[in-house]
Amino acid sequence: MKEEIGFVKANVHRFKILEFLKKEDASIEKISKKLRIRKNDVEKTLKELEDKNLIFGEKSIYKITDRGEKVIKEAKMR
Repeated sequence: MKEEIGFVKANVHRFKILEFLKKEDASIEKISKKLRIRKNDVEKTLKELEDKNLIFGEKSIYKITDRGEKVIKEAKMR
């Protein structure tokens, strides 16, 4: 998990998106609008987080995984 924490903290978009998805499931458009991050950057970041199994997409709605919740919790504490 240490590797994933470093991965999330190394990029402000990863951290913000994971933190947002901890509060609510959301589409790319909603994440982009709420966090004021360009849609292209949101798509790229979601792919990176999905590749690490920290989130998953289901019918264009993204949700945080249990592992993602643990990682964001630990990342906030460090």
